[in-house]
Amino acid sequence: MPTPSLGGADIKIPVYSSLANAANSWSDGKFSIGDVTAAPDIALSILNTALDPLGAILKSAVEYLMDLLLEVVKPLGEAVDFLLGNPDAIYEHAGKWQTIAESIADQGNQHAQTVTATPTWQSPAAEAYRQTQRTLNDSFQAATGAASAMGKWVSAVGSGVAIFRDLMWGMLVDFVTEIIKSAILALAAAIPSAGTSIGAFTGWLGVRSSMIAGKFAKKLSKLMKWCAKVARKLGFSGRAFDRAAESLSRLAQRFGQNAARRIARGDTTYYSRPGGGAEGPAAPNQLPVDPQLPGSSRPTWNEHNGGVQDVIDKYENAKKYGQEPVDNYYNEGTGREGTPSVQDI
Repeated sequence: MPTPSLGGADIKIPVYSSLANAANSWSDGKFSIGDVTAAPDIALSILNTALDPLGAILKSAVEYLMDLLLEVVKPLGEAVDFLLGNPDAIYEHAGKWQTIAESIADQGNQHAQTVTATPTWQSPAAEAYRQTQRTLNDSFQAATGAASAMGKWVSAVGSGVAIFRDLMWGMLVDFVTEIIKSAILALAAAIPSAGTSIGAFTGWLGVRSSMIAGKFAKKLSKLMKWCAKVARKLGFSGRAFDRAAESLSRLAQRFGQNAARRIARGDTTYYSRPGGGAEGPAAPNQLPVDPQLPGSSRPTWNEHNGGVQDVIDKYENAKKYGQEPVDNYYNEGTGREGTPSVQDI
């Protein structure tokens, strides 16, 4: 099933996109974890759309527009790659390391064939020569293994970056969708509340912005710590990554403190009722509730199916941390290719 696109960005239509992904996954001729998760993804897409149809459509529209901006505004796409990492570029470097390993293996095999091409030469000098060449052959084997291992580690880093990029991009899409929902509700309540809801929305937006910025910094800090561990396993210093992680952790704390100060002075005065619809000023220190557009039955469903929602959340987290990195790792090639062999002498 083709995925519709416009302007270079895919249009993710609710339910249809899940059906298209399942059809493509099942018909690509190779097994992946996505083949197993495709059916549950369709069911969850149907459930989410049924519980909040307007919200599902709005989120799809926001995601498309944000993807379109990355395609059209190249400097913006480069800025996102700089901030969140570019897994494709990392996988490309992993492929280069695998190519280097294959090239070293070819040279080692040519060297081995040259040495074994003189079996009739028998003398102390010949034995000394062969011993020296065996040592060189061992060096070829070690270099081939090191280059291949480097390719696998770089590919693993690409998978890790892909996870964090998807997580943070998803957070950003959810945040923008939440802003639009809240703005719609605030405008709807502007006349009944004599404009109070607009001012309250502004305060709410400031707090939510600090919260999302803090989450971004915290996620990036975790990524830097993970990269530091990988660097040390490869025999490199991870101090630069450690320093970046510490700086980002401090930044996350500052954003959190800023949000806490604004909450303390009552800036979070705009919120939505569980059943949808906007209210004016709430009690001091009232935290905002996830805004729901008219027609949404998600709060009621969550209230009566809390255990089911917990299972769904765990499934989605497991999928994000398990399926995507494994499939990316093997689809890019370096994960499924073994270390090239070098002939023994």
